[in-house]
Amino acid sequence: MYRQIQHYRDNLSLTLNSSLPTLDLPRNGLLSWILLRFNATQTGATPFRTVSTGKWRIVDFLDAIAFRVNGSIDIVNLPGNILQYEAFLSQGVTAFDLVREYSNASQRCDILIPMGDYMWDPDHLFDLSLVDNPELIFTQSLASTQWASANVDVFLGWFRDAAVRGAANFYKRETWAKWTTAQDETKYWELPTGLPIARIIMQPRPAASTAGVVACNPNDLMYDLKLSFKNKVISAFDADWIELARQNYIELGYEQLTHGEVYHAADYYFDVGLGEVRGFAAISGARDGAVSSVVPTREGDQSYPTQKLESYEADSPVDFIARGAGYHNCAAFLFQTPWLAGEALDPSDAGYGTVELEVHTRNSSSAASGTNRIALIRPTSMSQLAR
Repeated sequence: MYRQIQHYRDNLSLTLNSSLPTLDLPRNGLLSWILLRFNATQTGATPFRTVSTGKWRIVDFLDAIAFRVNGSIDIVNLPGNILQYEAFLSQGVTAFDLVREYSNASQRCDILIPMGDYMWDPDHLFDLSLVDNPELIFTQSLASTQWASANVDVFLGWFRDAAVRGAANFYKRETWAKWTTAQDETKYWELPTGLPIARIIMQPRPAASTAGVVACNPNDLMYDLKLSFKNKVISAFDADWIELARQNYIELGYEQLTHGEVYHAADYYFDVGLGEVRGFAAISGARDGAVSSVVPTREGDQSYPTQKLESYEADSPVDFIARGAGYHNCAAFLFQTPWLAGEALDPSDAGYGTVELEVHTRNSSSAASGTNRIALIRPTSMSQLAR
């Protein structure tokens, strides 16, 4: 047995303002993981300096990535930021992206999609010989007003020359629920019973307000969060989203660090990819070979996912590192992982019965018009997808 890394597609061009045409995958082999490396070059007018959305990284524009088989079955269907969060859970590190803003600056964004818990997980693989029409489908909103060009490299990880013990098992990763928030609204969700559940990912994303700042704390969108089993007889969690994110931080033991080089105008906000920021360090990264005269100054006591600088100097982008919790505004109920005790949650009558999620949005007008997502990571067997 050996492991093979295949550079399956090199510099595959993305069409701006539209979705990339479907990319067919090989029809056989034991697939361990997919790595997508997106590359994009910004237009020459420093397009994100005064944007009012907070979006400025490639990952902000990757609306959905799907791995589909048999014409209609999605093995994966998630936004790029949730896939990066899932890879963080798998690998223990945040994405090693190239994130920078300047005239004609290039960016890079890595999206890892393991078939199991992590890269080269021998217990969870996808056997492509047992399905028809395996394909990757990209939905992205990279616009020509901000990006001059974009492409993607596709890498595939294979187990070769062996009957690997996990060839009949993999994880499905998909958005299960998505809704626009309303002030003081409670949503009641009954989770599906067809498959066990390894992880439930909760992602609140507030709407952007003036100059790109989020309108509220992400926690306001999931201000009361309850998970119950056995028709609410068993309460498994009753707190809020930020408590879940903080518990994940302690339980996992992973540092959540993000970075970038930003060239926004003063007082314009930019997303740093953390639901709760607890540390922020910055220094000028001069592009003109001269010592910067303006001290990079961050707005103080700002824990939101969007941050802003009080200062700006021409030809002096600001390099930053941020530390916090809730990577990409995600927190998770963890049931099955290789590094924590436990087993997948069985939502059937034979297991934990009806599994319910109750999500309440805070009674505040600023908490309206955001987007909440629930993503499910579920162990699945190849026999359930056979032709």
